[in-house]
Amino acid sequence: MGCSLAASLVDKLKEAKRKLAPDVLFIEASEMVTSQELRNVTAMGKRDVRYETGPLITLINGVEFEFLWNERRRLVSDQVNGADWVIVNRTEALDNGQLARLREMLSGCGDRLLTVQGLDRSAIESIAAAIGL
Repeated sequence: MGCSLAASLVDKLKEAKRKLAPDVLFIEASEMVTSQELRNVTAMGKRDVRYETGPLITLINGVEFEFLWNERRRLVSDQVNGADWVIVNRTEALDNGQLARLREMLSGCGDRLLTVQGLDRSAIESIAAAIGL
């Protein structure tokens, strides 16, 4: 993550905390940012504003995962390994073989791996319950 992008994110975190005081704030990072980079940047803002960071979630589009794994394995591995939770959505679009390969590729996640069909309100509620939000 570049310095200007990191500074911008920190500024937005501070602004949101001061002006909106949200109970929960979700940050969707670019697919080019690793979990550790995001963790480092969110920690930078804590020097000026008090907030807690919750679990870092890597959200994976199940339909595109195999392609991304083959094209950007190191980046995807860094995102997955640095996450507290790995959530794979759109699993309803995968056949049994694809789902089995995906689970094998992500076998190192263990209990941190959740799969959901779609990403509607019920899926989000089940995710929140599973990760304790």
